[in-house]
Amino acid sequence: MSRRAIACAAVAALLLAGAAARAQQPSADHAARPAIAPSPSFTIGGAVQHPRTLALPDLQKEAATTQTVFYVTGRGTVSARFTGVLLWTLLNAADVADDPAVKNARLRRTVVVTAADGYSVALSLGELDPAYGAAQALIAYAQDGKPLGPSGVARLILPADKDGGRNVARIASIEVR
Repeated sequence: MSRRAIACAAVAALLLAGAAARAQQPSADHAARPAIAPSPSFTIGGAVQHPRTLALPDLQKEAATTQTVFYVTGRGTVSARFTGVLLWTLLNAADVADDPAVKNARLRRTVVVTAADGYSVALSLGELDPAYGAAQALIAYAQDGKPLGPSGVARLILPADKDGGRNVARIASIEVR
């Protein structure tokens, strides 16, 4: 065999070994990460006047919204009915800090939702604000009429998203920046 043929065979073997190793790695979908005990509550903090800690009974006292959603994950498609509280409702109750000296100060803010495993997503306050984007971001506490169980006390669901990447399971905190 020529040196070139040996080199090509070696490269091909390395590529096949790398592909096999990647196929055995767990999914990047954070819902498929190792089990982390869900917290019985989560916090809303950051640039708010009234930081809060919320547990399931607190969420159930708020006006409930139910959304049927369909989205794609790293493990396939999900079609489910989620019940919860609109994120905007919770942010209003926490009273997002505003600076009247800065034009459209609220539009410069972001909302970071972080899971117990460290996974986080950022939303703009403007996309949630009914005067602007009016996104129906849901802090869900039930799926198909049942508690979330291993998904924690609450889960961020964005019904308009076609991909589930911004749906955060096992919420630990919501921070306004």
